[in-house]
Amino acid sequence: MLDGIRLTVHIFSMLRYMQMSKEVAFILLLGLATTAVAQNLASEQARFNDCTPARVSDIEKTTNVVVQKVVLGGKWGSNVATAFIPMKKGADGGVVLSHSAIHTEQGATIDLAPLALMLARAGSAVIVADGTVQLPASGNSMNRKAPATFCAAHWLLDHVQFVRDGSADGKYTFAYVGPRLCDQSSTSSNCTYSEPFNSEPDGFPGSYHRHAFWVPVAETEGGDNTQGLIADGGLLRIAQSIQRTLGLAPVSPIVFASSSPKGR
Repeated sequence: MLDGIRLTVHIFSMLRYMQMSKEVAFILLLGLATTAVAQNLASEQARFNDCTPARVSDIEKTTNVVVQKVVLGGKWGSNVATAFIPMKKGADGGVVLSHSAIHTEQGATIDLAPLALMLARAGSAVIVADGTVQLPASGNSMNRKAPATFCAAHWLLDHVQFVRDGSADGKYTFAYVGPRLCDQSSTSSNCTYSEPFNSEPDGFPGSYHRHAFWVPVAETEGGDNTQGLIADGGLLRIAQSIQRTLGLAPVSPIVFASSSPKGR
């Protein structure tokens, strides 16, 4: 981008020297600026589209939800995500979970699959990246690996038909459950934080940018829902909050153990 600006200044100086008309100068400068912006957007698109085609296979089918294994991949590696897709013509919402479980400070592991299944039964497509949140959360990059979650969101938007698209009507159709993620493709040595539905600029064809509701989990500053999520009845309460925000059908609780003790 900086090279484009320097080139623009150089061309402008040449035009003044050659005493060309203001109209010609404006057209040339506008063309250079447009090219520079297009190149910058193309660069951003490449940064956030490091996702190879996923391999998908059905795990289980019920009367209203199909559970699928989605093998995500890219230059960053691979991740075996799990998708919960409602068996209906169009999903009423889309939800991405950055992790499949939470390991608490007390040594218990909270499985987040019940949260995904409750939302799917209520009409939302859900994809859960494989991984475990480690508590207590600390540091800039802990629990914040981005690529798998970005690719999970991309897969959801590419492969699921939605009744409405929240990016078009300004309403929440999508939700993200997890921490802000560390953009490891950034040239900075520090984390550039982002979330899967707004991790890229909304300005080029095929953009995955969407207006999404965020449920912060494993956050180290600001709002955080981790303790509420891992408390008794927490998965149901978070599911109901997302259900109300996305306008899904009422959530029905799932009755089975959501945690299991594990030693450190």
